[in-house]
Amino acid sequence: MTADRRRDRRRAANEALTALWLDEDFRLAREYLRRQDEADPDWRQASALSNYELRLSAEELGRLRDQLDALIRPYIGISA
Repeated sequence: MTADRRRDRRRAANEALTALWLDEDFRLAREYLRRQDEADPDWRQASALSNYELRLSAEELGRLRDQLDALIRPYIGISA
């Protein structure tokens, strides 16, 4: 198999996995919208949906990604 063919197969696999990941995220968001009235009032008050349009350079986006990761990482698995 050629290097180009391997690269194409990796890209296709990555796209398929990303599509599955996004589908699950959308499913969870729709489930939240459907059931949000059942949530504890404190959770409803603390939650929010947002849609930000950011104008960033590639470097700024990389820094923002790293900053968000650093903020979120300590909470991963707390509720597991």
